[in-house]
Amino acid sequence: MSLQATATILEANDGRALSVSAGQATATREFFFIDFRDEEEVVLDGFGQADFSNPDSTSIRTPKVGDYHPLFRNLVAVKYSLTKVPGSLEHWRAVWTYENNRKRSANQGQDFSLGPEGIGFEEFNARTMAKPMLVYRFNPILYGDLPAEGGSNIGGDPADAAGQPVTIFRRQFEITFSQTLEAQETKNIRSYSNATGTRGDFPDFDSGSVLYMGADISRVGIESYRVTHKYLWDQFKHAEQVPVYNAAGQCDLDNDGHVDVVRWVQPFQSSPFPLPGV
Repeated sequence: MSLQATATILEANDGRALSVSAGQATATREFFFIDFRDEEEVVLDGFGQADFSNPDSTSIRTPKVGDYHPLFRNLVAVKYSLTKVPGSLEHWRAVWTYENNRKRSANQGQDFSLGPEGIGFEEFNARTMAKPMLVYRFNPILYGDLPAEGGSNIGGDPADAAGQPVTIFRRQFEITFSQTLEAQETKNIRSYSNATGTRGDFPDFDSGSVLYMGADISRVGIESYRVTHKYLWDQFKHAEQVPVYNAAGQCDLDNDGHVDVVRWVQPFQSSPFPLPGV
């Protein structure tokens, strides 16, 4: 059914508003739809009109969900409320709400989003901690410094008592790196999964000492996502001290009653690619 010849759309002169709080911007616009038969006609034939012609020969552009604000290109139409004007038969009032789309591209108008929801925002956090570790040697040659990893005696000073290890605390850092990205840039989740549990290079730390622990992805805006990468640094590069056992399943002891040969065992492989987020 076609629109009535008298169908008219007007934007209220005092119907625009803008508010900004904690990096979140919200704008509203108010429209009146006159001589529209019902809600369906307003939604299908009144919203999203690039150039609606009124009976008085004036024209007006109306929004639809996803359209930019006419003045602020970082605001996008996200919702509306549609109500019938009290006492009327075919008059409708629509209030459109615009919110940040979090795109921070240059020359796209004013940007009210300067906080964590803004595209390109980055944040580092770290926590130092200590984890118990069973050792057979104090002050060993560190993993990565041996001529043949996994097969060489790690040296150092005996710590065990007749083959029984002692507990020390190994120093570790939990590191998180967060980025706010556009939606299409978060499609790397498979690469995040493939890198989880591998060691790699990380700024200011020895090569191979940082383990990639995975990523969290959460939506923070209409077109933006927060990706938080998690890493774990370890002073021994995540390697474990393991004694060499003989055919009888026992540790060979030296003349002083200590384990004769101790090797490093590395449970996490090195990543052939840069760690995600680095």
